[in-house]
Amino acid sequence: MTEQFLSLKEAAEHTGKSRSSLRRFVEKITKTTDHTDRNLIQPDVDEVARLHSESHPFSWRVSATLLDREFAKQGTSSSETGGNQKQSSSANEELLSQAIGMLKTELEAKNKQIAEFQERQRETNVLLQQTTEKLMLLTDGQKKPSKGDEAVTVFSNQNAEQGIPPKPKDDEASSKPKRESLWDKMRKPLFQR
Repeated sequence: MTEQFLSLKEAAEHTGKSRSSLRRFVEKITKTTDHTDRNLIQPDVDEVARLHSESHPFSWRVSATLLDREFAKQGTSSSETGGNQKQSSSANEELLSQAIGMLKTELEAKNKQIAEFQERQRETNVLLQQTTEKLMLLTDGQKKPSKGDEAVTVFSNQNAEQGIPPKPKDDEASSKPKRESLWDKMRKPLFQR
């Protein structure tokens, strides 16, 4: 039976190891010419010397037997790698299901908080409405005059032509009683108790 030699890329697929790990493994063996496993790595010592002298690039090829023997010791053969991948994928699935469960719990808690907040807002609106109704009762339903409700002053033709506004009568200004403010109306029932 002829020995099967694999490139580092093929060896990485065969063993599940990275190319850099395999390259270090090969360099450890090829560093010395009298290593017992040197004949399981191609090119051989003479071929490497010739390629170096010609400055010709080359790539290492490793025996499948050497790879199986060396990496089977460490428990990383291709069949075990497949088993490890299945275990890691099931572990990942378990972690994902735990994370999803935790997120669902947090989402339920947040939904509950939002519902409580909305209930407090509704209660606040009811209290504001009741307060407004009480204020309307205190003010006897009178509306505070707005700027649009003020009286309009009309100038006479002669004064208007000259640009002179009419003077208010002193007796009218003094005869009007001072209007009670909304604050005064609200304060009276509070302090009369």
